[in-house]
Amino acid sequence: MKKMVSAVWLLLLLLMAGVSNASDCSLSRSVLLPYNHGGAATRAEWRASRTSIEHLMAACPAGPVDSRSRAIFFQLVAKEFTYEYTPSQEGESESVTQFQHDLQRYMTSITTERDLPSKSAILTYGNAEAIGALGVAVKDDVLRMAREQEHVVGYSRHSPQRQALATLGYWIDPRDSRFSASEKREMTSVLLARLGDYGSAAPLVGQPYTTASVLLKALAHSDEPEVVSALRTWTHSPDASLREVALRGSEAVQKRLQQDR
Repeated sequence: MKKMVSAVWLLLLLLMAGVSNASDCSLSRSVLLPYNHGGAATRAEWRASRTSIEHLMAACPAGPVDSRSRAIFFQLVAKEFTYEYTPSQEGESESVTQFQHDLQRYMTSITTERDLPSKSAILTYGNAEAIGALGVAVKDDVLRMAREQEHVVGYSRHSPQRQALATLGYWIDPRDSRFSASEKREMTSVLLARLGDYGSAAPLVGQPYTTASVLLKALAHSDEPEVVSALRTWTHSPDASLREVALRGSEAVQKRLQQDR
């Protein structure tokens, strides 16, 4: 009995350490306990882990202060998006979805090239801004992902491929000097090829609509002449919102081309 009580107190101390460390922008591995315990995790474990991460996100806008804590944070992200929840109470699904969105927003604000050791989690679960921050080192990974068949992960229905396409859009922008002209042409070719998978004359709904919209917005960052004609084709789409995105994009590209003359 004494051993059991001691074990419980040890667990509580570990969880409390995770919460308190968040105030100084560091993380304890205790935040991973509920994921490691799976279905055997207690509500106290989940609550302590969530509280620690929420404190971190609120108090540390630049992210965890040390490399070890940053690695723990991205490990938690990967575990969170792959954990198989079985919501048992009304509103629990919404809570999980919101937490995953909050993690992604935080990743967007904190990710830098120093986080390359955690690139797998960032590429798979991060938004385009977070992926883009990793820069040249993940170019080949992003190109590969952009060519892959789309799938979604997590309660938030996150699409790594869609985010890879959006990342290429940021990278082909003339203001991004990290990539050469030939690299940007390759990225543009991938975006044009993927846009060609969708017919501009047919109504699009669901995933095809969302992906086509991402592609149109990504290509709007280009300064390549062939992109103008591709975007103008979509100004005749039966969907008004896609027509508007395509028109704005074609005008933006055309304006860059005129400035370069």
